[in-house]
Amino acid sequence: MRTTDALNRLCKWRSILAGWHLGTQAANAPGVQAMRDLQDFRLCIRAETNAITQLLIDKAVFTADEFRARLEIEAVLLERQLQEKFPGYRASDEGMIVTPTVAEKTNRAMGFPP
Repeated sequence: MRTTDALNRLCKWRSILAGWHLGTQAANAPGVQAMRDLQDFRLCIRAETNAITQLLIDKAVFTADEFRARLEIEAVLLERQLQEKFPGYRASDEGMIVTPTVAEKTNRAMGFPP
């Protein structure tokens, strides 16, 4: 029961995080519940991932340094996949780099809202 209580308490942050993303809106406004659900999922998956990682490090399945090295590889691979999926967009250390003409075609092809 304490685990459920801790996760429920963590997920109380969903309204703050959703508001940060969407601005102040009524709870029944379009997209608000979807964003709150997404934030619940994100918070729980983050806690679960942290717990699994720490257990594996504690049990000497791998070291923290090995984990960080693999995390770096996975982040680079995921960033490349996103670049391929969203032509015209590229992440840099300073922020997102957008090639407007290519990004506009990507947005239309993927059904981004206008």
